[in-house]
Amino acid sequence: MINISRSLAEWGTKQGFSYVSGILHKQIEGYWITLYEQNNKRVCAVSFAPRDFSETLNGDVLLEVKAGHLPSGVQAKDGALRLVMPIAKSDANEKTLRFIDRSIELLREKEVCGSDHCWYCGEAYGKKEAKRVAVLGALHMVHTGCMDDYRAEAVAAEQSQKKTKSGTRTLVSVLLSAAGMLVGVALWLLAFWLMLIWSAPAFFVAAGAPMLCLIYLGYKLGRGSKAGMWICLAAFSVLGVALALALQGLVDMAYAGLPIASDTIAWYYTQPHLYLFGDYIHFGGTSYEYTETYRGTTIVELGLGLLAAVGGFILPLLLELFGKKKLAEDDLSRMEVM
Repeated sequence: MINISRSLAEWGTKQGFSYVSGILHKQIEGYWITLYEQNNKRVCAVSFAPRDFSETLNGDVLLEVKAGHLPSGVQAKDGALRLVMPIAKSDANEKTLRFIDRSIELLREKEVCGSDHCWYCGEAYGKKEAKRVAVLGALHMVHTGCMDDYRAEAVAAEQSQKKTKSGTRTLVSVLLSAAGMLVGVALWLLAFWLMLIWSAPAFFVAAGAPMLCLIYLGYKLGRGSKAGMWICLAAFSVLGVALALALQGLVDMAYAGLPIASDTIAWYYTQPHLYLFGDYIHFGGTSYEYTETYRGTTIVELGLGLLAAVGGFILPLLLELFGKKKLAEDDLSRMEVM
C-alpha cells in the first residue's frame, strides 16, 4: 500500500515537493519526480517518455550503477527510473537527492523526453491535449486518447495474466488434491489393518472424513478457483473411497497370510462375494476360506465411506463460510488521473 510517512512528508516539503493523492511530486528541468513509501521501502521515480524506452535505458543504468554514479537498486521500468531502498537507511535522503540529480543528467545526455511528451506514445502535446496521471505510483503526462488505449491494453494484459495464473493454480490444486487423496487412502488402509488386528467393528470407513479434509487442504494450498474446488472434492472423495476399497483387499490378504502374487490376487478378486472393488473377509488360518455372511459388504462400505466423506464436507464448508477474507493489495498497475 502506498503511503507517506511524516518524516518523508516533512523532508519532501523542505525540498519543494507537493503532496497529492498519497504521493509527493515535483517537476525538475522538465521531468516529473515522484516520492512515496510502500512495504517499508522508499521509492523515488524520475519519469520520462516514451515508456518503451525503458528497456533501452536499462543498459546505461547498469553502467551508471557499476561506476558508482547511481545508487544500487536503480532500474528503468514503465517509463521511469526508480530507486527502491529500505525506509530505515540513514542515508536515504542523501541517496534520493543524488539519484534525482544523476538521473536527470543521464536522461538529458541520452536526449530522453520528459513531461512535455506523452508517456504512452512519446509524441509532444499541447496544454489541453494531455492529463497528469499516475502509473505504478509515478507521475506522467499522457494524451487523453492514449489513456483509453493504455487502459484497454492493461485490462487485456490483466485478463490474460489471470487466465494463465488460474490455469496453473488449478493444475497445482488438482495435483495437491490427488496427493491428499492418496494420504487419505493410506489412512483408510491403516484403519482397516487396525480393525483386523483388534477385531473391531468396521470403523475404518470413517477415514473417508479425514480423506476429504486432506483433499480440501491440498486444493487450498494450490489456490485454485472455488468452483473447481467443489468439483475436485466430489470427484476425489468418490475416487479415494473406491481406491481404498480396492486396495484393502491386499491388506486383507496380507493379514490372512496369503502371498501377494498374481495368482492369489486374481483368485481373491474373482471370488463370488467380490462383486465390486473388493471386500474384507476373514480367512480361517491358512485355509483361505471366505465367510458367506460378508457377501455384498463392499457396497455397504462404499456407501458408509462416502457418507463419512460427506461428513467431512463440514470442515471445508465452515472454513469457506467463516474464514477471514484476505485483504486485497492496492492495484498499482491502474492509471489514476491526478
